[in-house]
Amino acid sequence: MDNCWRENKNHFVFGFVAWLVLHRRFSEVKTGFLMVGHTHHDNDQFFSGIGNVVKRKNALTWPDFLQLLSHSHPELAVSVQSLETMPDFSAFIGPFMNNIINISRPHHFHFCRREGTVNFRSRMFKDTQWSEWMPVFKQQALPSQTELFTVSRVKVRI
Repeated sequence: MDNCWRENKNHFVFGFVAWLVLHRRFSEVKTGFLMVGHTHHDNDQFFSGIGNVVKRKNALTWPDFLQLLSHSHPELAVSVQSLETMPDFSAFIGPFMNNIINISRPHHFHFCRREGTVNFRSRMFKDTQWSEWMPVFKQQALPSQTELFTVSRVKVRI
Protein backbone atom coordinates (compact mmCIF):
# COMPACT_ATOMS: atom_id res chain seq x y z
CA MET A 1 0.00 0.00 0.00
CA ASP A 2 0.96 3.62 -0.33
CA ASN A 3 2.92 4.78 2.72
CA CYS A 4 0.67 7.78 3.45
CA TRP A 5 -0.55 8.23 7.02
CA ARG A 6 -3.67 10.16 5.97
CA GLU A 7 -5.21 7.46 3.79
CA ASN A 8 -3.59 4.11 4.56
CA LYS A 9 -1.16 4.00 7.44
CA ASN A 10 -3.27 5.18 10.32
CA HIS A 11 -5.06 4.17 13.49
CA PHE A 12 -8.41 3.49 11.81
CA VAL A 13 -7.11 1.45 8.88
CA PHE A 14 -5.29 -0.71 11.40
CA GLY A 15 -8.52 -0.91 13.42
CA PHE A 16 -10.39 -2.10 10.32
CA VAL A 17 -7.78 -4.75 9.55
CA ALA A 18 -7.84 -5.91 13.19
CA TRP A 19 -11.67 -5.97 13.17
CA LEU A 20 -11.58 -8.28 10.11
CA VAL A 21 -9.20 -10.62 11.95
CA LEU A 22 -11.26 -10.41 15.16
CA HIS A 23 -14.38 -11.56 13.30
CA ARG A 24 -12.47 -14.27 11.46
CA ARG A 25 -12.85 -12.79 7.99
CA PHE A 26 -9.10 -13.50 7.82
CA SER A 27 -6.96 -15.60 10.15
CA GLU A 28 -4.12 -13.10 9.79
CA VAL A 29 -3.24 -10.06 7.72
CA LYS A 30 0.19 -8.91 6.65
CA THR A 31 0.49 -5.46 5.14
CA GLY A 32 3.44 -3.87 3.46
CA PHE A 33 3.87 -0.18 2.77
CA LEU A 34 5.98 0.97 -0.14
CA MET A 35 9.09 3.05 0.39
CA VAL A 36 8.94 6.73 -0.53
CA GLY A 37 9.42 7.17 -4.27
CA HIS A 38 8.30 3.61 -5.07
CA THR A 39 4.52 4.03 -4.99
CA HIS A 40 3.73 4.00 -8.69
CA HIS A 41 1.60 0.91 -9.14
CA ASP A 42 -1.62 -0.15 -10.89
CA ASN A 43 -3.88 2.00 -8.70
CA ASP A 44 -1.86 5.11 -9.54
CA GLN A 45 -2.20 4.34 -13.25
CA PHE A 46 -5.95 3.81 -12.91
CA PHE A 47 -6.56 7.11 -11.14
CA SER A 48 -4.21 8.90 -13.50
CA GLY A 49 -6.48 7.78 -16.35
CA ILE A 50 -9.48 9.28 -14.56
CA GLY A 51 -7.56 12.52 -13.99
CA ASN A 52 -6.71 12.76 -17.68
CA VAL A 53 -10.35 12.34 -18.73
CA VAL A 54 -11.56 14.94 -16.22
CA LYS A 55 -8.94 17.43 -17.46
CA ARG A 56 -10.05 17.05 -21.09
CA LYS A 57 -13.83 17.16 -20.62
CA ASN A 58 -16.13 19.37 -18.59
CA ALA A 59 -18.59 17.94 -16.10
CA LEU A 60 -21.02 20.64 -15.05
CA THR A 61 -23.31 18.44 -12.96
CA TRP A 62 -22.83 15.47 -10.65
CA PRO A 63 -24.48 13.06 -13.16
CA ASP A 64 -22.10 14.38 -15.86
CA PHE A 65 -19.13 13.69 -13.59
CA LEU A 66 -20.33 10.15 -12.81
CA GLN A 67 -20.72 9.55 -16.54
CA LEU A 68 -17.12 10.73 -17.14
CA LEU A 69 -15.86 8.40 -14.45
CA SER A 70 -17.74 5.39 -15.80
CA HIS A 71 -16.26 5.94 -19.27
CA SER A 72 -12.73 6.85 -18.13
CA HIS A 73 -11.34 3.41 -19.01
CA PRO A 74 -13.16 1.97 -22.06
CA GLU A 75 -11.16 -1.27 -21.79
CA LEU A 76 -12.51 -1.93 -18.27
CA ALA A 77 -15.97 -2.36 -16.86
CA VAL A 78 -15.87 0.61 -14.46
CA SER A 79 -18.85 0.70 -12.12
CA VAL A 80 -19.61 4.05 -10.48
CA GLN A 81 -22.07 4.36 -7.62
CA SER A 82 -23.14 7.42 -5.69
CA LEU A 83 -23.61 6.94 -1.94
CA GLU A 84 -26.11 8.88 0.12
CA THR A 85 -24.75 7.77 3.50
CA MET A 86 -22.12 5.40 4.84
CA PRO A 87 -21.17 4.03 8.26
CA ASP A 88 -18.71 6.14 10.23
CA PHE A 89 -16.23 3.34 10.89
CA SER A 90 -13.76 5.54 12.76
CA ALA A 91 -16.47 6.59 15.25
CA PHE A 92 -17.47 2.95 15.61
CA ILE A 93 -14.02 1.41 16.15
CA GLY A 94 -12.25 4.27 17.95
CA PRO A 95 -13.62 3.67 21.48
CA PHE A 96 -12.51 0.01 21.39
CA MET A 97 -8.92 0.65 20.31
CA ASN A 98 -5.73 1.03 22.25
CA ASN A 99 -3.60 4.00 21.28
CA ILE A 100 -1.45 2.55 18.49
CA ILE A 101 1.94 4.24 18.44
CA ASN A 102 5.14 4.07 16.41
CA ILE A 103 3.51 3.14 13.11
CA SER A 104 4.86 5.92 10.91
CA ARG A 105 8.32 4.44 10.24
CA PRO A 106 7.88 0.64 9.86
CA HIS A 107 6.94 -0.73 6.44
CA HIS A 108 5.63 -4.19 7.45
CA PHE A 109 2.79 -5.06 9.82
CA HIS A 110 1.36 -8.41 10.87
CA PHE A 111 -2.08 -8.79 12.52
CA CYS A 112 -3.38 -12.05 14.03
CA ARG A 113 -5.37 -13.48 16.93
CA ARG A 114 -3.22 -14.29 19.94
CA GLU A 115 -4.51 -15.25 23.36
CA GLY A 116 -8.10 -14.28 22.55
CA THR A 117 -7.52 -10.87 21.05
CA VAL A 118 -6.03 -9.33 17.95
CA ASN A 119 -2.39 -8.28 18.20
CA PHE A 120 0.01 -6.75 15.74
CA ARG A 121 3.72 -6.40 15.31
CA SER A 122 5.86 -4.39 12.93
CA ARG A 123 9.26 -4.25 11.33
CA MET A 124 11.14 -1.84 9.09
CA PHE A 125 12.11 -4.16 6.22
CA LYS A 126 11.67 -7.82 5.32
CA ASP A 127 15.14 -8.66 6.61
CA THR A 128 14.81 -6.91 10.01
CA GLN A 129 13.43 -8.22 13.29
CA TRP A 130 9.74 -7.99 14.21
CA SER A 131 8.74 -5.85 17.19
CA GLU A 132 6.96 -7.31 20.21
CA TRP A 133 3.26 -8.19 19.80
CA MET A 134 0.90 -5.39 20.85
CA PRO A 135 -2.87 -5.66 21.40
CA VAL A 136 -5.00 -3.56 19.06
CA PHE A 137 -8.16 -3.51 21.19
CA LYS A 138 -8.80 -2.68 24.82
CA GLN A 139 -9.41 -5.87 26.75
CA GLN A 140 -12.65 -4.87 28.45
CA ALA A 141 -14.67 -4.41 25.27
CA LEU A 142 -14.49 -5.74 21.74
CA PRO A 143 -16.51 -4.44 18.77
CA SER A 144 -19.23 -6.79 17.55
CA GLN A 145 -20.24 -7.40 13.96
CA THR A 146 -23.80 -6.17 14.44
CA GLU A 147 -22.79 -2.94 16.20
CA LEU A 148 -21.19 -1.68 13.00
CA PHE A 149 -24.55 -1.56 11.27
CA THR A 150 -26.13 0.49 14.05
CA VAL A 151 -23.35 3.11 14.17
CA SER A 152 -24.29 6.60 13.12
CA ARG A 153 -24.07 7.27 9.43
CA VAL A 154 -22.33 10.15 7.78
CA LYS A 155 -24.21 12.11 5.15
CA VAL A 156 -22.16 12.23 2.00
CA ARG A 157 -21.93 15.76 0.62
CA ILE A 158 -21.84 16.14 -3.11
